[in-house]
Amino acid sequence: MEYDRRGRAGRGRPCATLARIAAGSGSRAAPDAAEPESAELVEGEAEVTTKVDFTSDEWDLLVQLPRWVVAAASAAQHDLAYRTHMEIEAGFIASAKGGELGNAFVAEVTADTMRIFDTPATARAIEFRDRTAALVAVLDRVRTANQVLKDKAAIADGMAYRRWLLAITDIVISAAKTGGFLGFGGELVTTSEQAFRDRLVLALQG
Repeated sequence: MEYDRRGRAGRGRPCATLARIAAGSGSRAAPDAAEPESAELVEGEAEVTTKVDFTSDEWDLLVQLPRWVVAAASAAQHDLAYRTHMEIEAGFIASAKGGELGNAFVAEVTADTMRIFDTPATARAIEFRDRTAALVAVLDRVRTANQVLKDKAAIADGMAYRRWLLAITDIVISAAKTGGFLGFGGELVTTSEQAFRDRLVLALQG
C-alpha cells in the first residue's frame, strides 16, 4: 500500500523510509548526494493541510460546521431565550479560540468561520424549529466533514479540527444552567446536552 506525505493510504509515492522497509532493508541507507533524503523528510514534516486541499463545497462545510455545532449544542436543551443567547455567545468565543490552538489548519478555518458566524445565510442554513430533525441534520454534516478530513487532511490536522468542535460543544453546553431560580439550583449540563455531545463524538469517530 502506498502512502502520501501526510500518511494517508492509497495516494502518492512511498517516502524513503517506507521504501527501504518494502525493499527488505532494516538499516539506514546513506543519503544519495544528488537527492538528499533529509530534504524530503523535512518537507513532509513541514507540510500542513490548507484550503487548497479541498473543493469549494468541502471548504465551506468545514468553515460553517462550527456555527452549526454551536446552534445544535444550544438547541439540544430547550431553554429560556436569555440562556440560549448566553450559549450562542459562548459558542462564538469558543469558535474564535480555534486560532489559538497552535494548529495552522484550524487557524485558517477559524479565520473564515468568524467572518460568516453571524451571517443569516449561515445561521439559518438549518431550521431549528424541529429540534430533533435539526440535530440529525447537523450530525449528518459532521459525518460528511469527518470523511472529508479522513480523505484530504493530514492526520494531525484532522484530529485538531475534531478537538476544536468538541471544545466548542463543551463550552456551549456548560455556558448556562437549565432550571433553578435566581441563580440557585439547576443543571449545568443536562441529559439532553450530554446526549448530543455523545452523538457528536460518535459522528467524529465514524
